[in-house]
Amino acid sequence: MKTFLFTFFFFIVYHNTISQSLNYKVYHEKINHAEELYFVKNETDSALTIYDEVFLEFNDFIFLKDFLNAAQISMFEGRNPENYIIPAFRFGFKINDLKHFPILSKLGVEYKKNKLIIKKEEEFRKLYLDNIDVDYLAWIYTLAEEDNKAKNKRDKYFDKVFIPRNIKALEEKISTIGFPGEKFLGIVEDSIFKELGNERYKDFPESQVLSNIMSDTSYYEKMASILVYPFLLHNKCSFAYFRKTFLKEIEKGNMHPRDAAHIFDDNQRYQSRRTPSKEYSYTCNNSTFKYELYYVNDTRTIRTDRTQAEIVKRNKNRAALYLCSIEVDEAKQEFVDKHNFRLFTGHWITR
Repeated sequence: MKTFLFTFFFFIVYHNTISQSLNYKVYHEKINHAEELYFVKNETDSALTIYDEVFLEFNDFIFLKDFLNAAQISMFEGRNPENYIIPAFRFGFKINDLKHFPILSKLGVEYKKNKLIIKKEEEFRKLYLDNIDVDYLAWIYTLAEEDNKAKNKRDKYFDKVFIPRNIKALEEKISTIGFPGEKFLGIVEDSIFKELGNERYKDFPESQVLSNIMSDTSYYEKMASILVYPFLLHNKCSFAYFRKTFLKEIEKGNMHPRDAAHIFDDNQRYQSRRTPSKEYSYTCNNSTFKYELYYVNDTRTIRTDRTQAEIVKRNKNRAALYLCSIEVDEAKQEFVDKHNFRLFTGHWITR
């Protein structure tokens, strides 16, 4: 296990290094392996060693949930969670957020009295805010609000003009910047524009936008790409349209695999409700897509209505998108139910 001081030193000195050119396919495969080692095989040391290796190798950008998962494992097993909590400040985490994690919550009281940790939180918070693309963030907020207003009409304009126009606009943004996820926009937070201090967006109605698009106000939902979710979910061909793009963005670290899987699962369920076919096939842009569901937000129902052969197929499909197996997700859910872990963080409990 890396010491606190080493981890702390590393994240300051080696920020913005070669990880920008690394393939996040490797990142997700290693994280998935670490989760299997701990949650399924109970191999704590091996799992935390892999977490440490990944966090050092991909130090320029880490998905916040992975730091928090590692921190909970570390705390639960009597190790030092500071190795993961302190560097998590650089990706949007705050001392006050510890209250959302039962296993870690008591640390919040201690940290609020620790001047060194408070200072590090402030330093890393500045780095975090500096890395947010405020113009892109404002653009996504605006798109989300426009979509929320237009969807209520659900007329021909919405389906024939609004959706296609904004799909092209989003495609251009992804091409020039990248997918609007954690890497460019940070996690979703109230009053972020005020904290960023950008004069152009000081009166941006972010709270109103968030209240309209979030299915709930839990902290965990804010670690998914919920700002762009509604627009992509309202376009039932979004995964078919962006499938190749999503894969590339995942490999660049711009998008989390579960974000893509959630969008696809929702597209498929929408289509399956409108056709008697159990193959979940649907037609978009004159092409028929037929894929298996990823089941990223309801793994607990799979055992009762799917055969083992179908689960094997789904695991193969999941692996192709760099997702962990269904068995790992089920094991993680047991830790949520039995030990008060908070692991399935994100929109509709998909992450």
